[in-house]
Amino acid sequence: MAPAGLAAGLLAFPYLLVLFARTCGDVPRAGTWAASVLMVAELAFTFGLPTIPRGGEEKASPWVGAFVVVALGGWAIQSGVTAWGLFRVAGGQSTVTLC
Repeated sequence: MAPAGLAAGLLAFPYLLVLFARTCGDVPRAGTWAASVLMVAELAFTFGLPTIPRGGEEKASPWVGAFVVVALGGWAIQSGVTAWGLFRVAGGQSTVTLC
């Protein structure tokens, strides 16, 4: 698999978690919309990015730094949206007790 395809697959994971949490119940539309916008931005950076230099080669372009910021920010925001949605839907559920 090409490096861009692998990166896109890894970046899709938190977005898919947002969609899963949405099916469980309590992810607001704004959270789903924000996750979708971030996913499009991440994919645009992933496939529009020039090649990433290997160790010992010339310094990376500023686009690589921007890609890292967008990827980490998107991952964090999408994970937060997922956690918030799952936390809210589990509010009325019983807890697990240990014997």
